[in-house]
This record gives sequence, structure tokens and C-alpha cells, in this order.
Amino acid sequence: MSHVSKYKMKVKNLEALKGVLKSKGISYRENVTTSLYGSNRVKADLEFKLNGWRYPCAVTSDGDIMYDHYGSESKTFSYLGELIKDYNKEVIMSKVFGFATNWWEETTKDATILTIEC
Repeated sequence: MSHVSKYKMKVKNLEALKGVLKSKGISYRENVTTSLYGSNRVKADLEFKLNGWRYPCAVTSDGDIMYDHYGSESKTFSYLGELIKDYNKEVIMSKVFGFATNWWEETTKDATILTIEC
């Protein structure tokens, strides 16, 4: 059975989320009514559809992420978590390193990512 779920965190920086979506090649629409399973509808400031998902995700004006994974490929649920992880990283980097003009990331042999600023 399908139902609309709400992700456990809120999007507070819509521009950062749009940037992450764009960098991943995920298209989005703004200020739409998102249709989910059956007659479920969500008024969305931002709507995006993840690869393998049957229904799009909706970000409301309150920053809630509403979604319905029903009928989607089972292994694709983690895509939402990965997207949110990248969004959080973008928000943190913009706040912490927003003043820095010269910084980059290096990945070590054990996959640790180091952020270097000078």
C-alpha cells in the first residue's frame, strides 16, 4: 500500500538544493502541484524526480520533503538519502568556506575526503 511520507529533515536553502540537483543532472520544476499515488497531491515550491522512482519528490514552502516510493525500483530508495547528504554538504561548505577564495577537496586512498583551504 502506498502513502505519502515526509523526510526527517527540512530544506532551508532551496538554492543550494537546486544547485545539487543541477550538478547531478536531475531536472526540477518550481511552484507546482505534485501528483503522487492515487489522488495524493502536494503543493511544491520545488519538485524533482529521482532515477528509478515512480513518483517525484516535493519540497513544500515549509521545507518539508514529501515523497512516495511506492512502485519504484527497490534499490533506489537510498538515492534520496544521498541527495540530502550532498545538499547538507553544500550548505555547510557555503557557510564555512563562503569567505574562502581558494579551497579544494582531496580524496585519500581510504576514501576520506579532505577539504583544504588557504
